[in-house]
Amino acid sequence: MRKYRERLGITKLKMAELLDVTPRTYYAYEQGHRAVPSPSIAQLAILTGGYLNEIL
Repeated sequence: MRKYRERLGITKLKMAELLDVTPRTYYAYEQGHRAVPSPSIAQLAILTGGYLNEIL
């Protein structure tokens, strides 16, 4: 997630907003402390125009 976020030039806070999660939850996703739910990955792809395979 971090590499994808950085490539898009999005801050951690903005990414949390896009995924409709708290910043703390997003930080846990990015650090690998929490699994990213499939709906959040799909939402990210839709909102950013990214490809699911690329995000995964």
